[in-house]
Amino acid sequence: MNMSASNLLLFVVLPYLAVFTAVVGLAYRYWKHPITISSRSSQLLENRQHFWAVVLFHYGVIASLTGHLIGFVFPQRVLAWNSVPMRLYILEAVSIALGTTAFLGFVLAILRRSTDARARRVTSAADWLLMVILFIQLASGISIALFYSWGAYWYHASAVPYLRSLLLLQPEPTYIAVMPWPIQLHMIGACLILLLLPFTRLAHMLVAPLPYMFRRPQVSRWQVARSLGAAAQPSGNAAQLALATGAFAMCFAVFGSVSAMMPIIRKQLHLDPLQASIAVAVPVLLGSLGRIPLGMLTDRYGGRIVFSAVMGFSIVPAVAIGHVTSFAALLIFGFLIGVALASFSVGVAFSSGWYPPSRQGTALGVYGAGNIGQSLAAFGSPLLAATLGYVWGFQTFAILLAIWLVLFLIFARNAPRLTPPKSFVQIMAPLKETASWKLSLYYFLTFGGFVAMGVYLPIFLTETFHLTPKDAGFRTAMFILLATAMRPVGGWLSDKFGGRAVLNIVFPVLVVAAACLAMGGMTPFTIGGIGMAIAIGLGNGAVFKLVPEYFPASVGGVTGLVGAAGGLGGFFPPLVLGVLKKSTGSFMWGFVFLGVFAAVSLLVARPKLFALCLVPPGAGSSLRSCSRQRYCPHARGCAAATAA
Repeated sequence: MNMSASNLLLFVVLPYLAVFTAVVGLAYRYWKHPITISSRSSQLLENRQHFWAVVLFHYGVIASLTGHLIGFVFPQRVLAWNSVPMRLYILEAVSIALGTTAFLGFVLAILRRSTDARARRVTSAADWLLMVILFIQLASGISIALFYSWGAYWYHASAVPYLRSLLLLQPEPTYIAVMPWPIQLHMIGACLILLLLPFTRLAHMLVAPLPYMFRRPQVSRWQVARSLGAAAQPSGNAAQLALATGAFAMCFAVFGSVSAMMPIIRKQLHLDPLQASIAVAVPVLLGSLGRIPLGMLTDRYGGRIVFSAVMGFSIVPAVAIGHVTSFAALLIFGFLIGVALASFSVGVAFSSGWYPPSRQGTALGVYGAGNIGQSLAAFGSPLLAATLGYVWGFQTFAILLAIWLVLFLIFARNAPRLTPPKSFVQIMAPLKETASWKLSLYYFLTFGGFVAMGVYLPIFLTETFHLTPKDAGFRTAMFILLATAMRPVGGWLSDKFGGRAVLNIVFPVLVVAAACLAMGGMTPFTIGGIGMAIAIGLGNGAVFKLVPEYFPASVGGVTGLVGAAGGLGGFFPPLVLGVLKKSTGSFMWGFVFLGVFAAVSLLVARPKLFALCLVPPGAGSSLRSCSRQRYCPHARGCAAATAA
């Protein structure tokens, strides 16, 4: 066996030296100085950053090491598993996600040690050296997974035989010596960590508090306030808001993949325009009506369990819909995939509980920005289908949703309850209020317009302006992106000026935008599309500022009703457009109806506009009975109103 001295030193001498030092050093330390085998946690010095750093790092590292161990013990079985491309893709994606989780947690730990004075004072030189090596180890592992494809294959085919040769005292370093330098660096880093193990606090990883498993139960009592008042109201939680927003974005991407792929599905299944309209509308039906029970369940059981269940259920039809071969199967799985859209009401109740009323508009605007998931699907699904194959236009987002489900289960927490869980009758009570139905009307227009344009725009652009599916997907993605970006702005403006004030501007803008869309021609259509995206984005943020403001104790139930109305607003327009296109040959009347509906919504929001007498009668004018007095701003001082 011919090899250089450096390879002999790094891949034969170093591994054996590291193992010998670790075994002897740990045995000596445990025997002579057992009290020093401790993590010497600095949790009591600072716990907020410590919690996220430790949780992310430990979950990511433990899962990654478990995967390495399984591959070492059962390499042939893992290689057989990887022989199916889909399984290999899933394993690669999960491995990258776990490695990234551990890396993010470790970066947070380094930042905490660097910026917190008390934590920095208890960090030794050996700790800093260990952190540098761990950082390089994690970074090299992620770089290998990203830039050296199919690491799940070469690890079992090359690295495992090398490690087994070391274990059998018959070292074969050529397995590693011919590998690229990042892989060699990763192997050397593992040996250095093992070498330093007895001399650092990392030694605690080999000690488990087993006696705690067998001791008698210990009862702990906490002194807490008997009543939760205003002081118990959470002031905000960015981490929980980010988890909910990401979950909603992944769900929306799964939902949006159906409409994004519809131009391709039409060709594969030979669908006519009306069938295509029905196929993109069907998911919206369950996504609309499902919001009501999901919102109520969230009020009752909390958002963590309900959101997790919704994500888990959505993965199944998201995978199956890529394999349908008939229109009936497309409708069935399309209908089931609508539950991903219904997740909206769950996240609103989950997120709003973490924020005080003064910040709920902005927080829910940020959460609503999860609509960007449809933009990802609109642009990404056709691109993935063209690059990787038809089924990956759907299954990519199913895999991403599965990864986010794992993160959500690990890190999500429900906001503390300020009131006991409500009964079904109490949950239903706010639905009798007129305000809840008015908000439903507004959201029917704003969010319904968003969903309808998002799901039908690819079909409209390919049929009317003869764009390619890729170009139509890009323009649809830009529309969704702009509307999504304006939603947090609408929430922020509503926090400052009030939700009704924002809606009073949104509805007239929608009337003008609808007129531009109805004109025909790419230029006015583009102007109208931009105006509509801005208006509905602001409107969506404004409506959900008003929900917790009007119904602070029943956010989930009212959100379900309002969200269902918004979803139905996205269900009917594609059907109407399909019928109009088939009967008249034009989409123009659909946009005319949009403008009329926006005008009606403005009159509902501002009923005083019904009063035609905008100026009170002057002195000496003849008095007539006024039938519009209840809408008139001058009714109290108007003689005509008094006479009536």
